Amino acid sequence: MSWPAERKSLPLVILAVVMHLVLISAQVRNPDGQSLLRTLGVAVISPLALAVSAVADSVEGALNRYVILFGIQERNEELEAEIGRLRLENAQLKSVQSMLGRSAELQILARQYLFETMTATIIWKTAPFFSRRLGINLGTSHGVKRNLAVLGLSGIIGRVVATTPMSSEVELITNRGASAGAMLADSRLQGVVQGNGGDLLEWKFIPNHEPVGVGESVYTSGTDRIYPKAIPVGRVVSSEKGEMNYRNIKVEPFVDFSKVEEVLVARVP
Repeated sequence: MSWPAERKSLPLVILAVVMHLVLISAQVRNPDGQSLLRTLGVAVISPLALAVSAVADSVEGALNRYVILFGIQERNEELEAEIGRLRLENAQLKSVQSMLGRSAELQILARQYLFETMTATIIWKTAPFFSRRLGINLGTSHGVKRNLAVLGLSGIIGRVVATTPMSSEVELITNRGASAGAMLADSRLQGVVQGNGGDLLEWKFIPNHEPVGVGESVYTSGTDRIYPKAIPVGRVVSSEKGEMNYRNIKVEPFVDFSKVEEVLVARVP
């Protein structure tokens, strides 16, 4: 089916009218001297351009904010990591400083003894409820052997019970069955302190008639041939007459075994 000739020519007529209007608009000018066509074009295009510009600015602003926020977040993560590293370094420096301080104190203490000592670092500890023992980083290659006394800044710690070329095992004086000859500083009353697996020591073989007061200090007597004489052991915390011939005496060690990190190994001549 074909259109009539009039309908086929209608688009051409419309196009001709539009072109004619465009030509007229290009020739007609407003009071400012601008053509009507340019004025209409600006009027039509300006809102569209403004809208496009606003959308572009909004997108650009959002992208900029995203980039800035992403950069800030990334920088914050870097700063947090740096702060964590600095905190770790600070803790390590404090630990090293504390260790150096204790080592210096141990060296000062060692010079006061009349016997040779070796400074050792604790490399492991067993749980108190299992066995009161610890390991040090000195062994037979350093001259360490069984039954050498191990001392701390505050007093006796224990004795060497096993060795390897590079390390040794130390039994704490508080371990069940561990013992040392001990005496009072003032009266020179002598007995034997023994460990029972707890935090306190028992001072054995002190007659009931001997006065032993709470707060008195106990030192090694040197009679066991392991611990040198006059090394601090602990303080009497309870003293009662026993049912048999000897008093029931409890001694609290001067050494806090949970905080020991470095020790002196004594070599008694």
